[in-house]
Amino acid sequence: MSPKTVILHFLFVLWCLVGFANSIIDYYWRPNLGLLPKDAYSAGKNANGDYVFIGQVAIEKHPGVYPAPIYMGRRIVASKDGPQQAWNFVQILCTPYPEKFVWLPRTQANVHMLPDNVYPVIGGIEDGKYLYIGKIHYQGQTVIGKILSGHIGKALMYYAHNNEEMAVDTYQLLTYTEDYDKYGNSINDIGASVV
Repeated sequence: MSPKTVILHFLFVLWCLVGFANSIIDYYWRPNLGLLPKDAYSAGKNANGDYVFIGQVAIEKHPGVYPAPIYMGRRIVASKDGPQQAWNFVQILCTPYPEKFVWLPRTQANVHMLPDNVYPVIGGIEDGKYLYIGKIHYQGQTVIGKILSGHIGKALMYYAHNNEEMAVDTYQLLTYTEDYDKYGNSINDIGASVV
């Protein structure tokens, strides 16, 4: 089989596994066909006031699936050894229960230490390791990036900005919980420091 066929098979299997597992816990990934699903989850707004959605994308020549911000009507760029344009596989995070998502303040050292009944939302996979979804507020906008979960103690968040890959050591981690009343929205808007 050609490398392209192998990648497409891998992405299809991952899509099936992630879609099945996440359907049990009230969120899921839908194919992004250019129209905004009514249950798409918004992570915030950019400097122009446009909503930022969370995508899951493939990048040509880079096996894996990567979280990326989606701004409707704009090209989608993910972070992988610098900014990379999404290839032919793009999904958007959706849920009928957005209140069950909680953005927890985390650092590179404590991202793996979560309260009981709080689970990180898996945004992709890179080099065989899960990628979590991170968020910061930077220059007046909400920025979405990937957190390398396999780097215990040094799990930086990487994101694409102005044709560069940037990293931060303090961010918000997208989590899912049935106990959302316990956490409320007061912790959902912190800033982060650029490394």
